[in-house]
Amino acid sequence: MNTEIKQDFSYPKEEIDLREILFALGQRKLWILSITLLFLVTSIIFSLFLPDIYRSQTILKPAQQDETSGSPINAVSGLANLAGVNIPSTSFATNTKVAIETMKAFSFFEKSFMPQIQLENLMAYDSWDPINNSNSYDQNIYDSSSSKWVRTISFPKKQVPSAQEAHKEFLDHHLAIEEDIETGLVTVSIDHKSAVIAKKWLEILIKQINFVMREEKKYLSNKSIDFLTQQIAITRYTEIKEALANVVQRETEKLMLAEVDENYVFHTIDPPYAPEEKAKPVRILIALLSLIIGAILACSYVLLSYFNNKTAYKKFKH
Repeated sequence: MNTEIKQDFSYPKEEIDLREILFALGQRKLWILSITLLFLVTSIIFSLFLPDIYRSQTILKPAQQDETSGSPINAVSGLANLAGVNIPSTSFATNTKVAIETMKAFSFFEKSFMPQIQLENLMAYDSWDPINNSNSYDQNIYDSSSSKWVRTISFPKKQVPSAQEAHKEFLDHHLAIEEDIETGLVTVSIDHKSAVIAKKWLEILIKQINFVMREEKKYLSNKSIDFLTQQIAITRYTEIKEALANVVQRETEKLMLAEVDENYVFHTIDPPYAPEEKAKPVRILIALLSLIIGAILACSYVLLSYFNNKTAYKKFKH
């Protein structure tokens, strides 16, 4: 029994014709133009009310080789453990990555950065006069004449912004950090309505991260030297004593480096500067995007209306 398989190669009876699309658009061209211009004018007015944002930027180079799990103390720990001397091995993230995460951390912001800045410049800043280098503040948030916070808030926020609220504002709208994996260079930038404040904050940030990491290294090196010295005193094996003495020497060298080098984590290749030109908003781009979006929406509405009316007319006719 032969069975024939018939395939349906039927096509839609109606196809959208480009000439018909152009005809539909041509009929409503004035309406399309009006809507497009409306989007354009609205975007221009909107962009004029956006504040100018300035970006201060610096390029940093790691100041020394990063510490990894291959440190001398790891090499000694296995030998010492066999002899009954308990020396914990170390596995540190690189200094650069630790420094980057520290700059973003709340504890660093609260203890090392926030006390160095004026909180109103972060939470209540309104505008900057570049000619006179004068600052103005939102009087509904901060009364600059009496130096008091007057904002109306609801729980859990406080009238004087907390460190947590300020930290979130700083990360969301001001700080940006990028690390180039190939070169190891780190680019740090700070955005602000004042070019002068952006530069000042960036200088504070770099100074404080070097200071904090330097002090932490000095503390850890001193603790390591004390611990290793105790282990040297109690071990009976000459080989281990010599190995531990070498580690003590290395830690002493690191401690000396931390003592004398203020740029412990980062050396500055391109120092922070107060930019003369704003970084954003790019008003031309805003206007161009609004023009395109307005044209697309207007054309889409016209075509949908045209073909819906055409379909409804055919159904009514039949």
